[in-house]
Amino acid sequence: MRSAARQLARLVPVPRSVKPRLLALSECPHCASPYVQPTDGKALPDGKVSMTLRCPDCDAWMTGTFSADRVRELDRQLSLGRAALRECYERAVRVNMACELHALEAGFARDLIGPDDFSRGRDGARTRSTSL
Repeated sequence: MRSAARQLARLVPVPRSVKPRLLALSECPHCASPYVQPTDGKALPDGKVSMTLRCPDCDAWMTGTFSADRVRELDRQLSLGRAALRECYERAVRVNMACELHALEAGFARDLIGPDDFSRGRDGARTRSTSL
């Protein structure tokens, strides 16, 4: 078995000087999720920042001291994510409102909606006609 491994190693050389890539603070080293979030942070006198980070996908917690540049990049990534989430939310609201409008238009066109659907009773609650 050992000789087979040696033969394979000769056929497929593995570089010994491969430098690992420095992960962004927004990347989880455990599951590679791009959604790591800061939970706590403290600026240090030397300009670095001590932070606790949490991955929402694998629930890994990490603590470290990072340069201000890396923390600014994390903040930029978080801002981009917030903007993308807001854009997605606003798009979903527009689509849902358009569907509601089309349903209301269809109800008016078929004469399924009348003034009594919008009237209020004496107690302030909406009343519905229950004619069958």
